[in-house]
Amino acid sequence: MEFWFALLIFLASHSLVARSGLRSFLVCKWGEKPYLFIYSLLSLCLLAWLVIAAQNAPRIQIWPWIHALYWVPNILMPFACVLLISGFVVPNPLSIAARTQGFNPGKPSLIVALTRHPILWGFFLWSASHIVPNGEYPLALMFGIFAVFSILGLKIIDRKRKRELGAQRWQELAQNTHAVLLCSSSLWSGRFQFTASDIKGIILGLLLYLLLYSFHGYLFGITPYPPL
Repeated sequence: MEFWFALLIFLASHSLVARSGLRSFLVCKWGEKPYLFIYSLLSLCLLAWLVIAAQNAPRIQIWPWIHALYWVPNILMPFACVLLISGFVVPNPLSIAARTQGFNPGKPSLIVALTRHPILWGFFLWSASHIVPNGEYPLALMFGIFAVFSILGLKIIDRKRKRELGAQRWQELAQNTHAVLLCSSSLWSGRFQFTASDIKGIILGLLLYLLLYSFHGYLFGITPYPPL
């Protein structure tokens, strides 16, 4: 019951806040950056609670444990961390942490050329990569819900930004980007720039990965080391 309650609270915190107008009220009262900081901190706390509840819940094996499958998250998690952190530090008016200053729609930064929704794709890679080695209920279910939630968020954020910016302005800003990872025309035609914000996002993302890798056993009770 704790797992389902934690899952409900976590999902509600991401869907009901925006739909109820509470986000707009808090942004007007606190400002965009303080709101994002507090909301991100709250989301991390709720996520930690959900993961702990899933670990403590009774387990039902869905597929057998295979040590070699640990390679999947070990390969994908560095990219997930880079995308997640870059989504907060790279200027991008089209994503969750919207920031227009420093954004060039004609020649977007590398991260935005990869996808205009790096936070959602970072969250997707994290959750999807952890489904494979976690073949037990409710862990597999939890990561599966996260992965689906991330993909659904692509359309939700696009619609929200179109409504806020206006269809024409949104199209001007998004013309050289794509919601789907690795699918933008600017990426494959070379119409992007490698900016200082990209470098910052990559460095901080890799540092986050190293921290998670080093303390994974302590935080989650499972050492992530793959077979060598």
